[in-house]
Amino acid sequence: MRENKIDSIFCYKELFYKDTNLIGLTIEQFKIITESNFIGKIDELDFEDDGIPQFVYEFETIGLQVWEKNSRIVTIIASLYIEDD
Repeated sequence: MRENKIDSIFCYKELFYKDTNLIGLTIEQFKIITESNFIGKIDELDFEDDGIPQFVYEFETIGLQVWEKNSRIVTIIASLYIEDD
């Protein structure tokens, strides 16, 4: 929290936008529904050490960082401070 305000929210199971749960969608479906595109390079991480990479997309214009695993969105971080490196 910054100055007594929430600065980010992590969503792992549900994040509804326009009556659609964004968790579980493909990146292409996400881009169509949100009418936005990611900025910069796509980061690849093996965050859970299971040999299956996760891909991290920065959607700076809407303040979201989107994590994809096995071609499906698994986590969305909503923040005012998402930046492209």
